[in-house]
Amino acid sequence: MPNNADILIVVAHPDDESLWFGEGIHQLVARGKNIIVLCLSGGSNPIRSAEFKKACLRLKVKGKMLNNPDRGMPRLQTSPSDLDLVDWHPEYVITHAPWGNERHHPHHQQCFQISRSWALKGGIPFGYFSEKKPLILNPLIETIEFSVNRPRKNALLSIYDSEISGLRDYEAYHHDKEYLIIERKYFSRISKIFTRLCQTLSSIFESRGPRT
Repeated sequence: MPNNADILIVVAHPDDESLWFGEGIHQLVARGKNIIVLCLSGGSNPIRSAEFKKACLRLKVKGKMLNNPDRGMPRLQTSPSDLDLVDWHPEYVITHAPWGNERHHPHHQQCFQISRSWALKGGIPFGYFSEKKPLILNPLIETIEFSVNRPRKNALLSIYDSEISGLRDYEAYHHDKEYLIIERKYFSRISKIFTRLCQTLSSIFESRGPRT
């Protein structure tokens, strides 16, 4: 990942950027990366939105929020087209892990699907933050490790005063490492070709109509 790269980080809820990847964001900014954090929910909640804005200010990144409810719904009312609200073409897109992070949250899984679909469509390199390091060497991905500065991350998470007691229950709150998994370019190309092939086959079967 080159210096001065423009990065779009997509998260499902306010505080996700800080809990799962706060140290990573801090270190990437320190290396000269320009970052926008797009939060897919919580914009209509005055407390949550104020905390998110304060966290982004602390991280020295730009923040944008959508007005979806951030809890009480099985799925976020959003789609890949919502990422078009970022009137800026990033060089990388980063989001939640495909398994939904520590508690397999369905909103996190949905966020991964939406973000990856948008990135593949635009030919943008894609990655996700993880609370755990891959167990096996995988030539299709690059793993970047960030050592957590504990006082700094605690100070960042304390901004979310409305959620702090719940945040402390996550193992990720206490981890001393964060990981960024970047899909290598040829893996993204293979995925894009496979997606197009599936779409083509689906169209062929639909055009044939049901069997009689």
